[in-house]
Amino acid sequence: MSSILPRLSATLLIFVFSSAALADECFVIGDIRKNNPSEPQGSEENPYGSLAAVEADTGCDTIIILHSRGVLDGGINLRDGQELKGQIGRSGRLPIISNTTAITNNGHGVQLAANNTITDLHIKDTYNSGVSGGNVGNLSIENSVITRFGQSEALDFLPPGVIVSPPGITLLPADDVKIRISESQLGESNSISIAIIPSAGHADIVIEEVAVRDQGHVAGADNTPGIVVIGIGASSVDLKVVNTSVSNIGSGDCNCDGMLFLAFASSAMEVLVDGYSYVNPDGDGGGSATGLEIGNFFGLGASFEATVKNSTFQGGTSTAIQIIDQAPGNNNFLTVHIHDNEIHDAAFSGIELDVGFGASFGTDILTIENNLIVNAGGSGIVIASIFEPQNVLNGLLQRNTIINSGFAGLQFVQVLGASAATLNLDAGLGGLGSDGKNRIIGSQQSDIFVDAFGAAGFNVSAADNWWGSDAGPATVIELNGATVDVIPFLTEDPEDKKKGKN
Repeated sequence: MSSILPRLSATLLIFVFSSAALADECFVIGDIRKNNPSEPQGSEENPYGSLAAVEADTGCDTIIILHSRGVLDGGINLRDGQELKGQIGRSGRLPIISNTTAITNNGHGVQLAANNTITDLHIKDTYNSGVSGGNVGNLSIENSVITRFGQSEALDFLPPGVIVSPPGITLLPADDVKIRISESQLGESNSISIAIIPSAGHADIVIEEVAVRDQGHVAGADNTPGIVVIGIGASSVDLKVVNTSVSNIGSGDCNCDGMLFLAFASSAMEVLVDGYSYVNPDGDGGGSATGLEIGNFFGLGASFEATVKNSTFQGGTSTAIQIIDQAPGNNNFLTVHIHDNEIHDAAFSGIELDVGFGASFGTDILTIENNLIVNAGGSGIVIASIFEPQNVLNGLLQRNTIINSGFAGLQFVQVLGASAATLNLDAGLGGLGSDGKNRIIGSQQSDIFVDAFGAAGFNVSAADNWWGSDAGPATVIELNGATVDVIPFLTEDPEDKKKGKN
């Protein structure tokens, strides 16, 4: 008997702890016909029939939405630490929740608290945002679909005063947060898919294996990027975007960038973009739309550091990758490394750096290497200093292949009195240490174009490059005191030499 009691006690303890673990789970379903009233309310056998009912149950730490053909409408407010999970159907379909009016939850599908998790859920047809939150703590959104959000198409302000229609995911933290959005899809709407704008504290953000698709634009909105992260105030942001895609976005003449990452005011941002895919073959999105726009804007000591690599850009109405340090402001710091990307059929430039427009006394460092740029409508790579920035500007280019540019393979410009305090442009054997080996082939108007345009003259080193012929570049344009050194040039294609061709 004494030997049996300990075993019974252990069994009882296991039962008690198992029951306690299950007590915080509540179930809800969009098809009331599947309820069994003989079982406890909120159990899997007798789930709640509305989001309002499960939200009112204060014992639910984990809300499980059972799969059915019914849609749960009305949205839900989560509490701190609460998990919202869907049960995947046999066909792989996710359970659906929506919020088709502004009567509850301000029209949002899910209103976040702190430390929430959303998994295996389709949030659809929401009057305003699909998911909305502020100081979200440690937030995870995984394997979810958010579509047809912002059905109100109302116009509102996101800080810093940008007019938008309600985004699919809207996060406006003012404290330290960790945000992870992974293995999810967003789109089929006329608004931003993901908008994250920290105003204070530190934001650690990971966006991985996310697809943004089929996104349009609401008339009157300032811009509609697929994914936007903007640091404002004195916030700091660490952002990683990995294996993520944006396809078929923009309509009319909107400013619909695939992704837009900017540091405002005195914020600091560190960005890694790795394995990004941008596809916009129909050319929608307006003349200001880019595949990726990054940098400082209205910065007062803002800091922006970024690496963009292993990514592909196809089509679009403007520049594939645009880097900026712009607008009134000063003492900004920008350093960007762009390498091992492929860019095809950009309407204007393949890669472009624009500094100035009143942003002065900053330091801008740009390294561009090992990229393939094909069929840019304008120039393959552009570096432009505009409107008296008084910046230190260093640009190093090496081992890029630029084919069939509509205007120039390489374009370097100072515009309307711009006078960088230090301007170092090294595309080969210059002061920054570029080893050249760029391949500029088939440029339609100029192999390399330099123009001081009313500013003090400047010199570009572009030696030790291949220009498609053993005779060197066919057309070099030097205007208004700007000069370029292309000698010595390569008399053999480095790609052929690398492959051992004669």
